[in-house]
Order: sequence, then C-alpha cells, then structure tokens
Amino acid sequence: MLPDFDRADRIGAYWGNPATRTFGELLIDAEQDPYLRAVLVGMLRERGQGSAMSFGRTGARAAP
Repeated sequence: MLPDFDRADRIGAYWGNPATRTFGELLIDAEQDPYLRAVLVGMLRERGQGSAMSFGRTGARAAP
C-alpha cells in the first residue's frame, strides 16, 4: 500500500482527468467505505483466479 500522500496524489490524478473522474470517485469512496473496499477486492480476486463464467467470457465469438 502506498503512503497517504502518494495514494492521494494517484487518486487525484484519476479524479482530475475528466475521462477517468468516475473511477477516481470510486477510489475515493473505497477509501472511505471498508465494505465497498472488501467487495471490490473480492471481485478483483475472483477475476484473477480465472473465473471466466462470472464475467461472461465463454470464448464464443459474437455475431457480426
């Protein structure tokens, strides 16, 4: 985990860019809400374990 000032600086970089502001707001909310943080970490861990079905990746091609 980054020190407080570095973490705030990185979050501020996302929040300061209009294209990534929503993501920056999510990071700010996750800093303040331990339940949200736990849910996000759980989702990322699940995705990292290769759980293809929970994210809809079946390997099938989409129709043109």
